[in-house]
Amino acid sequence: HAGVCSLRRLAVLGAGRQARAHVRAFAAAMPLARVSIWARRSDAAAAAVHDLQGEAGEVRCAATIEEALD
Repeated sequence: HAGVCSLRRLAVLGAGRQARAHVRAFAAAMPLARVSIWARRSDAAAAAVHDLQGEAGEVRCAATIEEALD
């Protein structure tokens, strides 16, 4: 349990309804400092970021999967 409680950053690969639900579920369970969202379509990632603003720390788009995981 200690590892889960110390989670501060979340990387999400995808930007649809399920991705947004995952962000909201993690944010409800623990404080997140940063959420990085990557999607094949950058406009979809940007829409998800816009939708999630104020719900989970800093929510940002990632240009690559590697950037999301960094």
